[in-house]
Amino acid sequence: MEKDASISDCYRSGKILWGDDFTREQILEWFADEQQAFGDISEQFGLDNVYYCRELNRRHLFQYLPPGPFDHCLAIGCGAGQELDPIAGRVNHITAIEPVQRLWRKAINGVPATYIFPDPFGNLPLPDTSVDVVTAFAVLHHIPNVSHVLSEVARVLKPRGVLLAREPISSMGDWRLVRPGMTKRERGIPTNVFYSMLVSHFQVIKATKCCFAPLARLGAALKVETYNSRKLVSIDRALSVLFDWNDVYWRDSLLRKCAPGVLAVVSAKP
Repeated sequence: MEKDASISDCYRSGKILWGDDFTREQILEWFADEQQAFGDISEQFGLDNVYYCRELNRRHLFQYLPPGPFDHCLAIGCGAGQELDPIAGRVNHITAIEPVQRLWRKAINGVPATYIFPDPFGNLPLPDTSVDVVTAFAVLHHIPNVSHVLSEVARVLKPRGVLLAREPISSMGDWRLVRPGMTKRERGIPTNVFYSMLVSHFQVIKATKCCFAPLARLGAALKVETYNSRKLVSIDRALSVLFDWNDVYWRDSLLRKCAPGVLAVVSAKP
């Protein structure tokens, strides 16, 4: 019992990412849980046909892409592909790794797309140095072995290829309990852990903390699309900078929730 508590404390501190050191059997169990749960939640909240983070992605990620065009984009966990609209006119082909098959499309905003069911262990079925741009928006935190997936991204990217990633950096509540609107397994990636994983393979060009939790909750209560509004995204960024000092992983009090909740990173393969 003491051993379990100690392990829990390591995860709660944000020094170790829960799931990144799982066995093959544990990864398979995780994958089965996430596949079913995410499909149910996306249908419940109507995520098949809407996208709530266009301006957020433009402000913190897409504007830092080098000039196109790009031959091949890999989109990890992109759903029906709405998140790729900002670069659709600059890409020749999209490969999408997506577990929810009802979201698969033959084209994304007019760009030919090949959808592939994900490998449970995070291996990417693509040749070395075959991709120009990789996107991973709020998907890595659904995966247990994040460090391995990032190593696979580095493998398939061409030299000077770009990874755009945006992930939550808090525990997202206590994952041992049922959390409404969330899957059983998802958890954020601690800021320092996420950054360390990235610099192991990439040169970080831009790292931005965003998504100040109280503003997002206010927007939801008012039925405002906070992250589709240029003005609100600017306010969100200002609040995230102001409360950056409060970035802790396990946010178990009202005060601790007053902090940026997401890290958006633009990285390039050397």
